[in-house]
Amino acid sequence: MTMRLIQLLLFLCLGVQAKAIDYTRYHEQAALARTELLNERLESALSHFDSAFRTYDFKFSADCVTALQTAAALGKEEAMYRYLVYAAQAGVRPECFRSMRALAKYMHTPAWRKFTDSMPVYRQVFLSRVDTALNREFTTRFDREQEAKNGKDMTAYILIVMDNVHRILELAKDGHYPGERQIGPMNAYVATQPRGIPEGPCNAGEILERASLLHHPYSYALLQAYWPALLQRGDVHPNLVCEIYFFNTQFGQRGYDAIRARFKNPPAPIIITDDMIWKAAGDYEVRGADTVARNRQRWYLTPMHTPLGVMQLESKYNIEIATPFGLNAY
Repeated sequence: MTMRLIQLLLFLCLGVQAKAIDYTRYHEQAALARTELLNERLESALSHFDSAFRTYDFKFSADCVTALQTAAALGKEEAMYRYLVYAAQAGVRPECFRSMRALAKYMHTPAWRKFTDSMPVYRQVFLSRVDTALNREFTTRFDREQEAKNGKDMTAYILIVMDNVHRILELAKDGHYPGERQIGPMNAYVATQPRGIPEGPCNAGEILERASLLHHPYSYALLQAYWPALLQRGDVHPNLVCEIYFFNTQFGQRGYDAIRARFKNPPAPIIITDDMIWKAAGDYEVRGADTVARNRQRWYLTPMHTPLGVMQLESKYNIEIATPFGLNAY
């Protein structure tokens, strides 16, 4: 048997194995970890993060960074080192770690020096996983959209958004949704640094396809049939699905009406029973709370009401949750 044939067989076997991975347990455990954080049960949160990470090679950078800061808040240096490695292998750069207040007192320790010395190895693990060509494509698409958004030609802007979402839908149908698992987080700078984001600031969970999906009024509905499979394969983070849902149903963006006007056959309205946010009016009194609670759990989101919100968690423990959308904010 030739080496080329052996390599082909290995590729096919690994491809089948990759397609069979089910991220349901990952999402369940990560959601429980975030819930425990907002209930101020930090030890329990770390236990759930470990359960989420244990059997999955790909871990969302936002979850790695949240676990890392939680370990720092508890003073658990061994766990910190483990999560530093996970985060680096997920594409988080050293500049991002240096910006975290939770890690400030650890920046001059032998463990930190050991980690930074090994950073090129972890970076290579990350780069060997992502699709560099697809990352380059979506970096270019992101840059074009941001430039058009800040320009005066509204028609050019909405056409770019529509084309980007069409491409995302095309890839989702083909099983290659361009999420973090495929192309890495935005701040990983895989092919090049996106021009639309400033040098320095770190948002570990920011992803290149997010902007277009938020700026298109039908993005959630167009992908509605694909969300369950995308979540199950680990192609998308639950909090992003929640954010897109919210923008499409309750918030809106510049250009929504102009894009709607270009759809001769708009997609069916978002199914009301999929309501995963809140039915708010005036003082944010929750309506249909039981329905919302059930659906939030089904979509791996935290409960609506928790002792702490994400802003309180940050001020009290220096834990800043990346991609916090869908969590109790205050």
